[in-house]
Amino acid sequence: MAQLLLPFLTDNASKPSVEVGAPSTRAPRGERDCVENAEVEPRCDGDLRSARLRLERAPHDALTERQRLSARARELTATIGAELGRPVRLKITDNKRVLLSQKRLMDAVEIRAHHVFLRAGADVQRAVARFLRDRDASASAVLDAFLEAESDYLRSARARRPSRLNPRGKVHDLDLILRDVITRHFDRPIDTPRIGWGRASSGKNGRKRSIQLGVYDREEALIRIHRALDREWVPAFYVGFIVYHELLHHLIPPIERAGRLDVHTPEFRRLERKYHYYAEAVAFERANLNRLLAR
Repeated sequence: MAQLLLPFLTDNASKPSVEVGAPSTRAPRGERDCVENAEVEPRCDGDLRSARLRLERAPHDALTERQRLSARARELTATIGAELGRPVRLKITDNKRVLLSQKRLMDAVEIRAHHVFLRAGADVQRAVARFLRDRDASASAVLDAFLEAESDYLRSARARRPSRLNPRGKVHDLDLILRDVITRHFDRPIDTPRIGWGRASSGKNGRKRSIQLGVYDREEALIRIHRALDREWVPAFYVGFIVYHELLHHLIPPIERAGRLDVHTPEFRRLERKYHYYAEAVAFERANLNRLLAR
C-alpha cells in the first residue's frame, strides 16, 4: 500500500496512495481551509482514553464542526506520537494524490494526512500510527478497508474547483512555451500539467534578496511562473528554462534522504542540463539576476 505515485503516468483512474516519506513539494492549499496544525509530545494510553471520552461525551450541539475536527486532529496526533515515541506535527491536507505521508525532522516527525482520517475511529487511528511506524501489514489492511468504506467521501472531496490560470501574458504565452519544451525534450507522450502566470505582485517596489521564478503544485498538477518574466527583455528561451525546470518537478517525485526531502535529485539535475538552451539560460540568469530581483 505504501507506494510512490509517479505523476507522468496517465492512468487518472488509479486510487490515491498512502505514501511514506515523500510528501508533495508544496503545501496543499487545503491545509489553510481545514484544521490548524496540532503538535504534542508522546502521551500515555490513559491520556488518549481521557481525550476520547471527553469527545464522545460532549453534546453534538455543544461543539462547532471546527472544534470537533480540531479535537479529532489532536487525538490523531497523540495516537501517532505515542506509537512513534517522538513529538508529532500534524498537517491536515486536501491532497488528493497522497493521503498520508511523513517526514522526519530534527526535533519531530511531520505527518501530512488527508482530512478523511479525521473521520476515523480509534482502531483506524492506531492503524495509521502502526503503518507510519513500520508499514505494518495488518495496519495496511485496516487502512485499505477504511478508505474503501470512505470512497464516496473521497470522491466528493475531489470535486473541488481547480485554480484559475491565465497562461497568456503581455509578452509570453506559457501554453506555447510549454508545448515547445515538451516537443523538444520528450519523444513520448507525457501527462501535461496546467500552467499559468502567478498573481500580480502587491506593488511594493525595491530590490529583493531572492525570487521564486516558478513553482510546481503537485496537488493540482499545475505550474505557476512569476510575472517578472513576462517582460520584453526576458527571452523566450529563459522562460522556457524555468518552465522546463518546473515540468521536471511534475515528472520526478521528491525522494527522502536521511529524513530530508530531496526535490533536486541527481537524476533531476542530469535532466535539467539537457535543456536545449541550458548554457544560454544559465548565462542570462547570471547576467540579469539583479535586474530580476529588482522586478
